[in-house]
Amino acid sequence: MLVRSKYNYKNLLQYGLLGDKDAGEQFFKGSQKLGFDFYSFHFFARQLGKIKAFALGDFTVNMGQGLIQWQSLAFKKSADVLGIKRQSQILRPYNSSGEFYFHRGMGATVGFGNFQVTAFGSFKKISANFVDDTTTSEDHISSFLNSGYHRTQSEIDDRNNLHQTSTGANISYQSGNLHIGVNGIYYRFSMPLQKR
Repeated sequence: MLVRSKYNYKNLLQYGLLGDKDAGEQFFKGSQKLGFDFYSFHFFARQLGKIKAFALGDFTVNMGQGLIQWQSLAFKKSADVLGIKRQSQILRPYNSSGEFYFHRGMGATVGFGNFQVTAFGSFKKISANFVDDTTTSEDHISSFLNSGYHRTQSEIDDRNNLHQTSTGANISYQSGNLHIGVNGIYYRFSMPLQKR
């Protein structure tokens, strides 16, 4: 359910508030005393002098053609040769009801002549499964829950039980057909991740 979204000044300013409730989840009772299961807010500004983009709240980050990170819409390979290259701004406002593939915090893109610098920071709670390691007596993450469903007791128990901190940056130089960029992103979780 989209509560409010506003575009103005030729898409230079955008903000929105979204609430989402999936089938089978409680509403204003039980584990969902605040109504919706998921709330999302974004404030996004473009072309403010040297500031090319400014994101506050929920936003997506697209870097390195998806080899580093790509959270916006992307199509797979097809007969259309031109569809191979992904094209999007690095920072984009997040206005979807999905509860996993976005960042929550602040980011900005600043331009200096032929150089452009993007930096962002994010802190959010996500849902995950934990496993008890009996040999070391430590818990670790076994998997992330990206469905967004919180209907059963086990799904409710795993809801927002992990903190994810992420920071990243992109520095790029463009002159004519030459485009060079350096990308970096760092993730930190409140518990260790044990890959199988």
